[in-house]
Amino acid sequence: MNTYCPADRASYRPLTYLACPYSHKDPKVKAERCVFADSATAYLINIKKWNVFSPITHSHPLSLSGLRGDWEFWQKIDVEYLRLSERVVVLQLPGWDTSVGVTAEVEIAKQMGIPIHYLIPFGDKSFSMDVFPFAKYYIPKLDDSPIVTTNSTDSTNPKDLLGACKPALDLVPSALMLRVSQVMKLGARKYGAYNWRTKKVRATVYIAAAMRHLLQLLDGENSDNESGQSHAAHAAACLAILMDAEATGNLIDDRPTPGPANKLIEQLTERKS
Repeated sequence: MNTYCPADRASYRPLTYLACPYSHKDPKVKAERCVFADSATAYLINIKKWNVFSPITHSHPLSLSGLRGDWEFWQKIDVEYLRLSERVVVLQLPGWDTSVGVTAEVEIAKQMGIPIHYLIPFGDKSFSMDVFPFAKYYIPKLDDSPIVTTNSTDSTNPKDLLGACKPALDLVPSALMLRVSQVMKLGARKYGAYNWRTKKVRATVYIAAAMRHLLQLLDGENSDNESGQSHAAHAAACLAILMDAEATGNLIDDRPTPGPANKLIEQLTERKS
């Protein structure tokens, strides 16, 4: 068994499995699904920097050569890729929730304890992702003219449907934004506003800082002695900088070689009979 793992955490890119509906009586629909699977694969590789196995991208050309394309045939093959994957991404094309293959892949991922993400495509070849399935989504078309639809037959305003696909900023508690803004203001005075965008920062610095604040919070200390601000707000500010630096390409990923935390958490989690 190959146990090679690079010492540099930044170069460690475990496998991501892309689940996507494929089978359909109309060959044109199958071809369109393949196009979107290809675009999603490119997005995950280029933007998310993930190594991706896309069964549709791999199998569609083979199906044109006569190889079977149904789940019954590919199940034994795809299960082995799932075993090697760190995450599963479900591409929410119309029919994803009734697809035999996607349903089976999601269930297998749950049984294996593999995290599942949901990816929604837009007509301009952009994507949005969350850890929960989107209740409302587009039917993307190849001419980049998306038709808005929903999972139900309600008469919701089309503008509302569009908004439902955007980041739900209204779900972020105001207390978080306001408390963190106070910490950010102190940081701006001390180090300069958005200093992490002008010079790259190391991930471990902010992870460790957030952990220190959380430990003090856990030990019963609500506010930081120096700033007088909440330890929870300080920890959130550290994570905000971490995410912003990653999004802007200014993060140095100096985390150590992946360890056993995820597996140990799974093993040590008590199960109710």
